[in-house]
Amino acid sequence: MTRALIFIRKRQSLVVFFATALISCALAGWNVNSTLAEDLAPDTAKIRDHVAYLASDDLGGRDSGEPGLEVAAEYIARFYEKYGLEPAGDNGSFFQYFTIPQGACFVQNAGAVVEFEDGGELSWTPDSEVAAFGFTDGKTIEAPLAFVGYGITTNEREKSRGLDYDDYAGIDVKGKVVIILRYTPRYSASETPFGGRRSRHAPFTAKIENARKHGAVGVIFATPTGRPDQDCYGVVHRAAPRQPTMPALYARRAGIDHLLRRSGETVGRLVKKIDQDLKPSSFELKGSKIRFATARRHLLLRNVAGKLPGSDPKLAAETIVIGGHYDHIGRFGNQVAEKNLGQIHNGADDNASGTAGIIELARLLSSGPRPKRSFVFVAFSGEEIGLFGSRHWVNATRYFTTTEATTALESAPNPHGSPKGAALLWEAGTLLQATGSFQWDHFQVKSLGGESGWVKTSELKQVEGPAPLHSVTAMINLDMIGRGKEGGAVTVLGANSSAAFPPMLEAISKNIGLPIKLNKGLGGGGSDHANFIRRKIPVMFFFTGMHSQYNTPQDDLETVNAAFEARIIDMAWKSALKLAAAEGRPAFAQGSAGGSSANPDRPMLGIIIDPDHEGAGVKITEVVEDSVAEKGKLEVGDVIIAFGETRVKELADLQKALEGRPQGKIKLRVIRGGSEKDAEVEFPTRQGGFRVSFGSVPDYGYAEKGVRFEDIRPSTPAAEAGVKPGDVLVRWAGKEVRDVEHWTELLGGHKPGDKVEIEVRREKKTVKMTVLLKAR
Repeated sequence: MTRALIFIRKRQSLVVFFATALISCALAGWNVNSTLAEDLAPDTAKIRDHVAYLASDDLGGRDSGEPGLEVAAEYIARFYEKYGLEPAGDNGSFFQYFTIPQGACFVQNAGAVVEFEDGGELSWTPDSEVAAFGFTDGKTIEAPLAFVGYGITTNEREKSRGLDYDDYAGIDVKGKVVIILRYTPRYSASETPFGGRRSRHAPFTAKIENARKHGAVGVIFATPTGRPDQDCYGVVHRAAPRQPTMPALYARRAGIDHLLRRSGETVGRLVKKIDQDLKPSSFELKGSKIRFATARRHLLLRNVAGKLPGSDPKLAAETIVIGGHYDHIGRFGNQVAEKNLGQIHNGADDNASGTAGIIELARLLSSGPRPKRSFVFVAFSGEEIGLFGSRHWVNATRYFTTTEATTALESAPNPHGSPKGAALLWEAGTLLQATGSFQWDHFQVKSLGGESGWVKTSELKQVEGPAPLHSVTAMINLDMIGRGKEGGAVTVLGANSSAAFPPMLEAISKNIGLPIKLNKGLGGGGSDHANFIRRKIPVMFFFTGMHSQYNTPQDDLETVNAAFEARIIDMAWKSALKLAAAEGRPAFAQGSAGGSSANPDRPMLGIIIDPDHEGAGVKITEVVEDSVAEKGKLEVGDVIIAFGETRVKELADLQKALEGRPQGKIKLRVIRGGSEKDAEVEFPTRQGGFRVSFGSVPDYGYAEKGVRFEDIRPSTPAAEAGVKPGDVLVRWAGKEVRDVEHWTELLGGHKPGDKVEIEVRREKKTVKMTVLLKAR
């Protein structure tokens, strides 16, 4: 499950009741057991074997772009073939390929070279001694060097509080590449004036922006002494991907020391001096200049898709998708904690468990009587880095092939002002994916190699994909289903996406004796179901909850309860069979497409951006239906350059503006069709809902009243109040707590600084305590 959540608020709409009620009755009343072979059931041993293989050290954590992920894909495809599924990928295979932006690399793997005026030279080897951050743009740099400490300039507000600090004071860095230390002075000390880990000056992007404001043309980061000098690839790979900005590198401390010694300094001496005095110690590295060239690159990933055709002559044209992601975060993924860098994160629960569920459901559904409707089983890739695989699947239902030997893209800009594409040629028969952007007689297309451009519709021949989106009646998502506890419940998120689902699930729950918790929301945006919700496809998302091993090296096979997972798969199997046999399609609950947010106060604009856009601003590649952006008439191809009073140079500027929680009408400035235009969007008025921190990991499978805490994070309000793992929260501010969802609603009504009286049940005693809530 990914933390990169996408939530879009939507207005409430009425649901047409009568048709939905008829379908609900049909789904709830059909007897699944009457059609099943007596000996056919989920196999706990098979489930455990799949998890064991996928979560083994040999696969290295299944990170995007790493060999272990490709091994996992081949493993899944072998079982699709074994169970008689038809290939539902590209060109008659089980694999559906797509590309995503994957940061930057050195041109010709040349690394970086520092030249000295005395004729000496220092070469840094790519990956082992120097690496380029993913948000580096493609440029050739040859520039002098300067050291600017931590790269911090305090603002007027900080100065008014007595924190007057500027690493750029008294030094001209225009046209130079600056060397910057990570973190902030006295980063780990309790008395640090910069805020330590929460400092706004600590992120890489904040330091890069400050360097840009002072005229620097590039940045090289180094780790201060006193902290591990980490692997170059690990540091840049885990840094959150952002829109390309100025060239930014990370170099090992030994290489930086080699440079600094020519000026009589080392990283260690400079760190000690700055941290002790809290005064800058910046200087030019006279007689030296650095030379390197970077380029943007793409990563080729693949979904694994197989189809089980339905038996009914008419209903077989309709499809039910069973999906979940098979990627994880490896050793250096952007969700790996700094202390765990380099350690294998096997992701047994997240999401070897769900992938095992997909394979087992393929076996079950292909072994019994053939269902009336068709099934497509999709193991998605790229989920952990942004739901890319499922996003591609829902978009890539139309394919086109060229009809001539070569097709030149139009030399004139299309109506949205995209770059000229005369230089791009497409070979005959090359598969082109329509990105969904259609303007007049042009379609924006992308080849499997990642090149994109606009072609005339008349020059393209449409080829239907294996499961056109209009045929998809429902999606079952399996993500983190391996941590159920005996006597506990399974959470089903998204059940409210169709009024037909709750009665159906409750009937199955009663029939098989597995308790369920139906979440009122739609499961948020943290898993692949979100892309189906946005396309108004009903979903049910099976989930056993968060835990303290989430995104850690401890998420291993030993923590997975395969027997309980078998019961969840049994419920998903019987749900799938009911959906396949129903007389009608489950109606989507109108007003649901925006999703449900774990942070309801967070404003959502409702756009998908182009991470490869190299100019100023944020370029829109998709506008979410019924979102703030769509209502404000923003369009695909628009480049946002101003949001209210905020000038938007890159994505970070827009994100910062949205973090201010705008309400009401906001003026925007966009570039559309080559010209600047004004636009206006309107955000709904908030009803409370401040972002506060408590610091617990709830047990989502806890079936009794209250909220049981699986874990309590250190140095959080919960820990400071004395809450312990295993405690059950029973009262909050005088109100009885029903379950996790109810408690989340109560928590959302508070603001930082609130003191809340709570009661927890600890063993057989009731313990009262006061919690001081903090800002998240």
